[in-house]
Amino acid sequence: MLSTEVPGKGLRVVASCPRAKQQGIRPGLPLAEAKALAPVETTRRPTTRKSSATRLPASNTVNWQLAEPEADRKAFEQLAQVCQQYTPLVAIEAIDHPDSLFLDVSGCKELWGGEASLLEKITQQFRGMGYLIRAALASTQAAAWAISHFGEGEQSLVPDDSNPQFMREVLGDLPIAALGLPEGITQRLGSFGIRNISQLCRLPRTAIPSRFGPQVLRRLDQALGSAPEAFTALRWSTPITVFSQQEEPLVSREAILWQTRLLLEDLLGQLAARRAGLVEFEYRLSSLTGPLAFLLRLSAPATNLRHLHQLLELRLEQQSSLPEVTKLEIVALRVGPLPEWQPSFWQTSETQTALEVAQLADRLSSRLGESSVSQVHLEADCLPEQSYTWHPWTADLPETDWLHEASPAAEQVLWRARYRPWRLWSPMLPVTVLRCSADGLPTWIETQEERHEIASLLGPERIETAWWQAREVRRNYYRMTTTTGFCFWSYYDLDQQQWFLQGEF
Repeated sequence: MLSTEVPGKGLRVVASCPRAKQQGIRPGLPLAEAKALAPVETTRRPTTRKSSATRLPASNTVNWQLAEPEADRKAFEQLAQVCQQYTPLVAIEAIDHPDSLFLDVSGCKELWGGEASLLEKITQQFRGMGYLIRAALASTQAAAWAISHFGEGEQSLVPDDSNPQFMREVLGDLPIAALGLPEGITQRLGSFGIRNISQLCRLPRTAIPSRFGPQVLRRLDQALGSAPEAFTALRWSTPITVFSQQEEPLVSREAILWQTRLLLEDLLGQLAARRAGLVEFEYRLSSLTGPLAFLLRLSAPATNLRHLHQLLELRLEQQSSLPEVTKLEIVALRVGPLPEWQPSFWQTSETQTALEVAQLADRLSSRLGESSVSQVHLEADCLPEQSYTWHPWTADLPETDWLHEASPAAEQVLWRARYRPWRLWSPMLPVTVLRCSADGLPTWIETQEERHEIASLLGPERIETAWWQAREVRRNYYRMTTTTGFCFWSYYDLDQQQWFLQGEF
């Protein structure tokens, strides 16, 4: 099994199974070279899978797949939750493409009949889920990683001994790569004939940092137990849930809304202690005829009882008839911190105004649908038609930190905004040049509807795409003013040799 991704210069291998490595396919190899080393079964992007390069291959033929880091991360988080039955402290390897889970089983081994029994149970469970697993249990995190990746056998149990001398004997025969050092440092050590950890331990400690950097001694001491290593366990928050079980079914809409208001008061009271507001929640109604559920997403953390109650009332109004409700439940799926702002006595705070706009957008989204209320998001693209995208108002959009930072790119964007029209046309409007001046610039143009005489042309401003992009675009932009008072944003496409109108000032 092989995973690939797109770095700066094409597809490269980022992970490969042992069978692929036997054929010379290793991480970092260009995809074209990797394909030449092994027969190809398929090249596809899987629609549903648990993780890249972790499933057992069905045959000796290499199966190529595109890497999906987000899907891999979610798969690791799901596996980490599975491992919580063995210990509450589970961490994912802190690298770009993790392939390991760390379990701190201190104090938990006796509950599973000892270390060997615990290691066997974990291995059997992962094998039963269809994963190829190598597990090691050691007194340090770095030692367990080294033995699981470069040791012999699928299971390795190192006696609990924190003595560095004992750990030197255990790790001595492993290669330098078992310390998890960058590839450049590993190659430099190899050029000096240092192939394994025992050879590294025999070197004078004072000479190692100056020749190979401080990271070598730090990783070595962490593996031997002489230096601490950070262990960041994952934390899962249980959704806050409030519910009301009715002795008699609620028949009227007014009774359902009243009970809903009481649940919202209870939920907001719990969030107030955390100084948090609702961002996403589910409203569930249970009845004898079946459940009814509504998922609501808000544009900003909300704590206004009246606003939330109105949103749920709007959702209930969309139902032609309501069942006899026996249970009401509200689940806070996602919460967010509340903004800090100082209200003004004489004028409305900007934060308060933004909150009122967010509440209006939430009400419109609840009544008309999330896709009916949109917002624009700026994109870091030089082409005007690709410099923005439309998203639902309640969608989670990435931060545009590059626009707010004091950088040349941000200053350039703000400077260009002064010379950009407020209205862009999509698609661009092609024009026919009827008459040109001596320098080749148009003086009369014709659109599909009418003709215009050009009074002035301000420009040009060159906009080009980067050379590594799929489609090269080269344009000269002008601010075109007509004798009748129109002011257009036009450009001349150097490749198509055609004039276009893209916007209006």
